[in-house]
Amino acid sequence: MSIFQRILVKASGNFCVQKLLEKNVKRSQNLMGIGSGGKVSSSGEKVILDIINQRIQPPYCIFDVGSNRGQFLKLVLEKISTKDFSIHCFEPGRETYKLLLENSEKNNRIKLNNLGLGRENVKRYCTITSQVLGLHL
Repeated sequence: MSIFQRILVKASGNFCVQKLLEKNVKRSQNLMGIGSGGKVSSSGEKVILDIINQRIQPPYCIFDVGSNRGQFLKLVLEKISTKDFSIHCFEPGRETYKLLLENSEKNNRIKLNNLGLGRENVKRYCTITSQVLGLHL
């Protein structure tokens, strides 16, 4: 490791700098469309799958948190070139989960979960409108 790299590692090792870097990563991901609710075809999610295919050896274990109707799931099935992967989809909305079930193929690599993920093990209720989901009910 070069002297410059060692200095960077030492300088970035404190809590305040880590928080600043974390905010920078989140903003950068949002600008790329990751986590912004944008379309998967034009978001950073497509780019990430390309990088995974090029740089990381299988097997892959992919988590799709907030699966909605399965847009990212469909992209994964199209873009991941190996059969050696699993994808775990999480969608808490009851009606949206039904659409996810309809839009997903029967495949033992796909694990569908009608629940949300969070830091705490609690039960939450949420009111979701069709406009928020992008659905036309």
